[in-house]
Amino acid sequence: MKPLIGVMGNRIPNRDPLFQGMERDYVNHDYIHAIEECGGIPVILPITKDPELLIPFIDRIDGLLLSGGYDIHPSIYGEAPHPLLQYADKGIDIVQLALVQYAISIKKPILGVCRGLQLLTIAGGGTLYQDISLAQKNPIQHFQNAKRWEATHNVTISPSSILAKNFGSEIMTNSYHHCCMRDCPESFRITAMASDDIPEAIEYKGSYQFIIGVQWHPEMMMVHSDSMRPLFESFISAATPRP
Repeated sequence: MKPLIGVMGNRIPNRDPLFQGMERDYVNHDYIHAIEECGGIPVILPITKDPELLIPFIDRIDGLLLSGGYDIHPSIYGEAPHPLLQYADKGIDIVQLALVQYAISIKKPILGVCRGLQLLTIAGGGTLYQDISLAQKNPIQHFQNAKRWEATHNVTISPSSILAKNFGSEIMTNSYHHCCMRDCPESFRITAMASDDIPEAIEYKGSYQFIIGVQWHPEMMMVHSDSMRPLFESFISAATPRP
């Protein structure tokens, strides 16, 4: 049976003059493509005011993919907004964090991408740097000036991790983020780092759960390469219902 994969959506203001002021719930098609290519059935989860409305969907899906998106409002983890903070929507953050925490509690396989890693961090009780410059004085380029599918920097992977089983000790990735992890939650461990010591991946410590967050965008790389296919295939495998 093919697993049903819920893809956490985002909300974007419409800038079309004909629909000025309206908002749209969406996900980039690259996520849909990656799930479909690796044997899953994608279902987009919208943004609602009340997270309880989506609990039945979390129960029904076999795996949850947390897509990338805007910054997480720092008040969620006890900080005031820094001048380098970009657009954030606290209402969306609250709803999505409640759903992520519920998905973790019922042992749902989860793959978090970029903002998805950051959601997992906050859901577990960790914190973020609102900009990489606050974490590292001499960072490498983490928001690349290249095609979205091109790998631009190296990531070192920890042994005895799910990522290591899929990729070995290192891999080249793309990069589109300006926030990063500050404090890792106790329930997770950092399993990949960039050369400037910025965390690039986390995994849940419980061996019975597939919960991984990556700071890069593997779904974008899947458009022109199979280099990230092992990650999606292992996620889909973990989410596949067993007879």
